[in-house]
Amino acid sequence: MRRPASSLSASLLATAVLLAGCDSDDGAASDPIALEDGTEGTDGTDGTDGTDGTGGDATTEAADGGDDAGDGADADPSGTGGEVDGSTAEPGTWRVGDAGTVTFSLSDGVLSLDEVRPADGWDGTEEEVDGDEIDVDLERDGESYEFHVDLEDDGSRLEVSIDHDLDDADAGTFEVGDAGSVTVSIDGDRLVVDDLSPADGWEVGDREDDDDALSFTLTRGDQRWEVDIELDDGNLDVERDLEVRSTL
Repeated sequence: MRRPASSLSASLLATAVLLAGCDSDDGAASDPIALEDGTEGTDGTDGTDGTDGTGGDATTEAADGGDDAGDGADADPSGTGGEVDGSTAEPGTWRVGDAGTVTFSLSDGVLSLDEVRPADGWDGTEEEVDGDEIDVDLERDGESYEFHVDLEDDGSRLEVSIDHDLDDADAGTFEVGDAGSVTVSIDGDRLVVDDLSPADGWEVGDREDDDDALSFTLTRGDQRWEVDIELDDGNLDVERDLEVRSTL
């Protein structure tokens, strides 16, 4: 899925983002984007019961982003390296779904990548740091996360994004962090939206439905999820991208 035009800045919410567990009657589910201190795995030891990013019958629980998430609160520009709660974009340790953690700091207007710790079964395939921008990719078969931090507006704004791509998923319910969930099924060569339920405080926008695709956003304050689901040869390609902004 395309990343928001503005790459997310300063510390990334410990929300394990970036995108959520999928329960399906067929037994395959997507991995969650948890936003706090981890995900409770479906049936496996690493947060799913398969190595290809599809899971079992239990839905992975995504931690909430805090009651004050998205209210425009200023971020702490220093960053202590502790695990963030995901309610604002700030330096610290971010949990990237069940793929691992990324720790970054901000000092004197310069971003630093302090540590990348992939979870078992995941590979850190790419790391890029350029003073005002950080990119980290975590991958395994059929699934990937991109963690991005961007310092913008002369260092006055920090944006963090976590993009989760899941290929060849079965139909079912996909959690979208703490923002809500969407349930889809397949009828022949048609994608059917059975339910789209935003959580309290979140608003659905930019929704587009097609015979083989669904896209929508969920927003609350400075937090924004973008979700794209596409039917491809009887399976689903699912993209769930989280973006969080904070003023420093």
